[in-house]
Amino acid sequence: MDRVVRGEDAAFRTLVHRYRGRVYHLALAITGDAAGAEDALQETFLAVHRSAASFGGSAFRAWLFTIARHEATRPRRRQVPIPVEEE
Repeated sequence: MDRVVRGEDAAFRTLVHRYRGRVYHLALAITGDAAGAEDALQETFLAVHRSAASFGGSAFRAWLFTIARHEATRPRRRQVPIPVEEE
């Protein structure tokens, strides 16, 4: 993470490569569909990249999976039924 914070793109790519499968499977278990899991996967790594500087330096996997769990449940919290008018 130190290298990611310093802006090393190769370090971030390595991090994504190493954890993308586990993050995807966690998101899939939560969302129940591949599209939702893909969205959560992308949002997770965007959030990691954006907040890398605030990472405390310990328990990286716990931090990562907390972000992933949050991103995977986010669409359900925002999902509001849209009424359909009948003609």
